[in-house]
Amino acid sequence: MIATLDSSQVYQERELIQKKLMENVSKELEKRYILLDEILIRDIKLPKRVVEAIEQKRRAYEEMQKMKFIVEKEKLEAERKRVEAQGIADANKIIAGSLTKEYLQWKFIENIKAYAQGDNNTVILIPYDQQMTPIINIPNIKK
Repeated sequence: MIATLDSSQVYQERELIQKKLMENVSKELEKRYILLDEILIRDIKLPKRVVEAIEQKRRAYEEMQKMKFIVEKEKLEAERKRVEAQGIADANKIIAGSLTKEYLQWKFIENIKAYAQGDNNTVILIPYDQQMTPIINIPNIKK
């Protein structure tokens, strides 16, 4: 009976082993007119080599479960990043579609005001062409 079980099941199936053993031994003893009330298995001792193999199998299974969890977590993280990137792309399309020359000029003037009010700027170069040349900041140089 025990030989039919996987070595890792021997510990887990104690009640099943007791039941099957009870049936088999009871049949044999009835032939001799002996009644058997109960069989109790108190301890199951397997060879050290078998116990080590069971432990190794259990550790491998746990490692496999851990790897599955990590892979699933990484898949979810990749999906989250795809959704985030799509949201950013959509937002950029909306913003790009709503930008006008007048808005950009207004924003440019607002930025110039902010630079002028800052403590770190002594000179602000304002482009006079229509190409919206970027501002060049010259920091304070104290001697």
